Amino acid sequence: MKTLKIRTQSFLSIKQFYKDVLTSEELKISLPAQCFDTNHIPLDKLVDKLNKVLTVNQVDTVFIPNEAFCSRHFLQIFTLLTDLKVKIKFEKKLNETEIKKIPLTLLRRLEI
Repeated sequence: MKTLKIRTQSFLSIKQFYKDVLTSEELKISLPAQCFDTNHIPLDKLVDKLNKVLTVNQVDTVFIPNEAFCSRHFLQIFTLLTDLKVKIKFEKKLNETEIKKIPLTLLRRLEI
């Protein structure tokens, strides 16, 4: 299985996250940026595309920078990834303050 590293800038918005993952150069099979406009595609379609791209590329783990905790969209993206059964790892070990920000239901799915 493959690991995908996500940039901190990807957490600026949910649609930015989708766009960055779907067009990632780390993936063998990705979507060209001109193939879709995140402003005109509903979120459920983007979730479907994301799931397909991660499955086709056999991505099972995602590395998230610790700075992503500052994003107001972090929990939504975090929940999405756990719902897609993608393992989440952080670049650095989480400190107690960061761990307390994560709901217990999501924390149980983490590899800390």
